[in-house]
Amino acid sequence: MTFEEFEIALRGLFESQRLNSQNLGNLIQAVEILGQTVDRFIDVTNARMSQAEESHRRLEEVLARYAENADARMKQMEANLDALIRIITAEHKNGRGQS
Repeated sequence: MTFEEFEIALRGLFESQRLNSQNLGNLIQAVEILGQTVDRFIDVTNARMSQAEESHRRLEEVLARYAENADARMKQMEANLDALIRIITAEHKNGRGQS
């Protein structure tokens, strides 16, 4: 191998090393951007999860109030029905309901 051939090979090696270094820099930059994107995705996901949990909590509260109100309405209907049955029974015993 002559000195010129060695010099050409060495230049090629240096150019290859420069390109590898540049590519490594580009790769590092891409990984940093990807990391930032993942961090933003995690932040958005956490925020949406918090919103979903809050919505779920409010829905549970609304459903609990609805169930309580339904129980109260049912008890009132039962009381009204009991009163109506007592009135009909009393009228029947007094002969009003008989023909």
